[in-house]
Amino acid sequence: MTILKRNLNAFLPRMVDMIDHENFPWAKIECKFESEIEKRFRDKGDREYITIEASIYDIIISVKSGKREHVGLLKYFNSLFTELSENLSEQEKTHVVSAVKNLLLTFDKRYLNFVGELAVLNQLKKTGNFNLHKHEFKLPNKKTIDFDLEILEPNMRILLEVLNIHINEQKVENDFDKIKGFFERRISDKIDSKKMNLQPDYNIHIIPVVWGSYEQLVIYRDFFKENSLDVDLAHEPLSFLMLSDGEDYYHFQFSPLSQLP
Repeated sequence: MTILKRNLNAFLPRMVDMIDHENFPWAKIECKFESEIEKRFRDKGDREYITIEASIYDIIISVKSGKREHVGLLKYFNSLFTELSENLSEQEKTHVVSAVKNLLLTFDKRYLNFVGELAVLNQLKKTGNFNLHKHEFKLPNKKTIDFDLEILEPNMRILLEVLNIHINEQKVENDFDKIKGFFERRISDKIDSKKMNLQPDYNIHIIPVVWGSYEQLVIYRDFFKENSLDVDLAHEPLSFLMLSDGEDYYHFQFSPLSQLP
């Protein structure tokens, strides 16, 4: 067992259980991780720098060093993989291994993009009305879509793209037109990029996932409580919220923005 795998298993055992098989590239991932750490040392010349970048490894390093602010996040990740293990069939689990591999090969906050993909898939599977046929479905224009899904009732196939949005706290304004324009522009740009040179009969659904602090999310919550977006096949954005008493109690919520408390 590699050192990296041993550390992941200590904090995220349900993730390791779900993906661990003889073909999973543990050695490659550990090599990439070591290269990233060496790069940080070269760039900064300060060993403390290894805990600054917000990758999943830095979250684990932070918790191992006694900082409690990230304990809840690791608990959420482990609970997500617990639910995925229960909700996905064995065949479906093989489809999402690539998402987990990409998560482990991302050494900055963009690892949350793959968490977002998996959290959306988990929400859909919890309804009992979706089957996953493919992750990273390749379109004729060589673009990929996150999920090829079967809806059981009514019976139909859809392509679903998860659009992760990391909020710039300096630019969040409580203004109807700016909020509406922001989301519609981001979604339309994503759809246009995926549909480039495609026949018009490709109906691609978009679910945005918004990452940010509670103070910013509530501004968007209030907007979506009263409004919707004018983009075909675009669904209300989802968001992640964690509440804690500062001790051992954590409450996690991954839900449409309008349903935030």
